[in-house]
Amino acid sequence: MLAGGCGRKVSEGDCRKVCLVPHVLDVVIKGRAAEMTTPIGPDCTRCGLCVDVCPSGALVFDVKGLSKLL
Repeated sequence: MLAGGCGRKVSEGDCRKVCLVPHVLDVVIKGRAAEMTTPIGPDCTRCGLCVDVCPSGALVFDVKGLSKLL
């Protein structure tokens, strides 16, 4: 799961510029995320480009259940 939150977002356009399917990152547009952590939809390709360019670290990959095991 890719999760994004716009609360700490410095630049809301960098991740959308590199995304192969930019509509999945609508939650990074200021005021669009319902919560601080918002799951990204199934259209996301999980390429990780948005996570790499995010200047604030607001986008992260999280594999459900894995973080509890580590």
